[in-house]
Amino acid sequence: MVSPESVLQLLDNLKDAAGHTQPEKWVTARFAELTSHIVSQHHDYVRAEGPRLLVLLRKVKDRHEWVHPEVTTINDLFAETYKELSIHMLKEEEVLFPYLNSMDDAVRTGHAPPPAFFGSVRN
Repeated sequence: MVSPESVLQLLDNLKDAAGHTQPEKWVTARFAELTSHIVSQHHDYVRAEGPRLLVLLRKVKDRHEWVHPEVTTINDLFAETYKELSIHMLKEEEVLFPYLNSMDDAVRTGHAPPPAFFGSVRN
């Protein structure tokens, strides 16, 4: 078994080796740039890879569940997580990100931010 600390260290090493953008860039970036980056780099990736992974997990489950019943749990958890994540991403793209972009525009031009019609950004 691999420890969680080892996994985190391996992920940190991969991140550094891949030359990802430094987080400091996003401190001064406009919300439109940040939200566009999130959609193009993360949401699009999840939408492209999620269905492929669902198919692969289903194949593993169908072939091996009789010997490894835990694959059924893994398959079900991933399917539910992917469904919830898809809904979350859609809400971000349709509601939260447009609001953040308009709020950023208002503040940068010296206007009051628009009211949030969904309660608060925390929601």
